[in-house]
Amino acid sequence: SAALAAAQAGAARVLVAEAEGVVGGSSRLSGGLMMGAGTRYQRAAGIEDNGDRLFRDYLQLNRWNLEVAAARRLAREAGDAVEWLGDMGLEFHPDLVYGGDEPVPRVHVPIGRGQAVVDLLAARCRDAGVDIALGRRVDRLLTNGDGAVCGVAVGDDEITAHAVVVASGGFGNAPELLARHFPAAADTGWAWYIGADGARGDHLALAGQVDAQLVGHDRGLRLLHANFDRIYEAY
Repeated sequence: SAALAAAQAGAARVLVAEAEGVVGGSSRLSGGLMMGAGTRYQRAAGIEDNGDRLFRDYLQLNRWNLEVAAARRLAREAGDAVEWLGDMGLEFHPDLVYGGDEPVPRVHVPIGRGQAVVDLLAARCRDAGVDIALGRRVDRLLTNGDGAVCGVAVGDDEITAHAVVVASGGFGNAPELLARHFPAAADTGWAWYIGADGARGDHLALAGQVDAQLVGHDRGLRLLHANFDRIYEAY
């Protein structure tokens, strides 16, 4: 998404350094469900909603224990992101669904699930001339004399850039990071991970290299499981 947005904004050359042998990470394995408020899909279904309502519900459901500014931006722009994908050709099922305890349906369900979203973005990136380098796991950020990030490196292979976006997914497949950053989940002794192998929290190490701010310690979504079978959810 970031690479395509950069290309659409006029960047002369955009490169995606992908750690794995395929793009998409856990998104391609997911249902692809996307929550957004005030979208044309809601209006077509007769649902009145907006980003401010989503923001208030998000605060309440998280007991106000979150970064308010980040949540506000997410709530206000999520609907635009859904429509951005729709404008590029992603098809959604006409019926929206509930993602939790929200008062109106806000979850948009793409036809073809998460893989369809990834396939669409990858195709649009190719059309826009975005370069994608597979199997290139970035291990450090390059900085200039002022400390500003000016590129990335994979071993001895360095590439400079006017801008760098770090978007490496989660850290569910790194037990040591789970224990450090989400101890409330790790300490249960029942935690296990379902998702792409590449969710190793590389962004946290890269952020540490440039003293970037980290937020959200010991906060996340946990699902209730029985401790006798590793299934996604127990009903």
